[in-house]
Amino acid sequence: MSTYLLTFVGPVTQARVELQALLKRFPKAFFVEKSKSEYEVSADFSFSQQISGYTQWRVQPIRVAA
Repeated sequence: MSTYLLTFVGPVTQARVELQALLKRFPKAFFVEKSKSEYEVSADFSFSQQISGYTQWRVQPIRVAA
């Protein structure tokens, strides 16, 4: 598992709606809310590859497993 910081790029009011979609799409990922538009996520490597296609989210690796 690796840890990423997800930042929602858009209206803060829309962040939770988009987060719900991610929770359904990635049920094995563990999300922790850091602020209204930032979430720390523990997930496998494929998560970062898949989430990079979501333009409304900016992904920053925090801790990547080897």
